[in-house]
Amino acid sequence: MKTNLKIGQTAYYIRTITDGDVYNFESITGDRNPLCTNELYWKEAGFTKKLVQNIYIQGLISATLGAKMPGFGSIYLEQETQFLKNVFANDTVIVKAIVEKIIEKKNFIISKIKIECYNQDEELVATGTATVIPPTIE
Repeated sequence: MKTNLKIGQTAYYIRTITDGDVYNFESITGDRNPLCTNELYWKEAGFTKKLVQNIYIQGLISATLGAKMPGFGSIYLEQETQFLKNVFANDTVIVKAIVEKIIEKKNFIISKIKIECYNQDEELVATGTATVIPPTIE
């Protein structure tokens, strides 16, 4: 078994999260946290903008792994994530994925990928490690 991945290889995924994205996420998942969906509620809580659900950020990480690196055909096994700062509607999130480790098993390969998520102000908003089975080559 072989993979095209190399230690230190890096990929990025960038997304500006709109109000509509937050509402669509709520509709799809049923996550109706009023901090993300109710203007009166988030203003009473001291926020000036609508919060984005943290699990939405997890979805951007998944998009990075599935579409960018390791790419199509990857199997997402595990994700450890620490959310460090709030993300708000109309923020741009930059997901950075860095290959840290490649483990060869008997019948497959496992890759450990460091994840860093930044906002448009270059502030680290989330970090963690993803474990995936990347596509293999002959």
